[in-house]
Amino acid sequence: MKTSIQQLKRLLDSTQQPVILLEGTRKIVNEEFGKLVLFGEFLAKKFPHVCFRSGNASGSDGAFAQGVRKVVPNRMQIVLPKLDSGKSRLHNSDYVLALEDVTHAEEKQIIYESKRATPKNKRLFEAYELQQEGMMKQKSLYLLRDTLKVLGSLENNLVPITAGIFFVNQDDPESGGTGHTMRVCRQNNVPVFTQDDWMKWMA
Repeated sequence: MKTSIQQLKRLLDSTQQPVILLEGTRKIVNEEFGKLVLFGEFLAKKFPHVCFRSGNASGSDGAFAQGVRKVVPNRMQIVLPKLDSGKSRLHNSDYVLALEDVTHAEEKQIIYESKRATPKNKRLFEAYELQQEGMMKQKSLYLLRDTLKVLGSLENNLVPITAGIFFVNQDDPESGGTGHTMRVCRQNNVPVFTQDDWMKWMA
């Protein structure tokens, strides 16, 4: 079922601290980047009371955030795999949280939800749990960060997201970190919207 902008508005208006997650594939062309910037602006103007969250990756994440910052630069929440990740893409007004900032109890929940969402990556998450240095642990940081973006961290005043808006790879929308994040959203009853839904909202 396609979702209208009016339905999203009702959802946001019914939430005390509404947050929209904006993310997507890293591999986008210049024309797509420009469209995502415009959509970020559109959302920020349409919903000035809403906060926006991102993982600060290059590509879709950066484009969405660039649009939001043009309108409400103090409403961007950035969730990082590590505190030193992508510093050049951060802005002074961003709220920044890294995976290492969460409590042990929150970390356990993040790992649990990650394993549920993407069971095939169970070994990656176990490498993180066991603190096994190497490529598997490094990869796990990014997926666990993606889960944290959805769940938030109440200990760090970061509420769970209200909705997730994604720019997906149409050939394989459930792949990679974006697919993982969407699955975490669904298993936590967070509405997921891809460009098939939201591209029509600006028309």
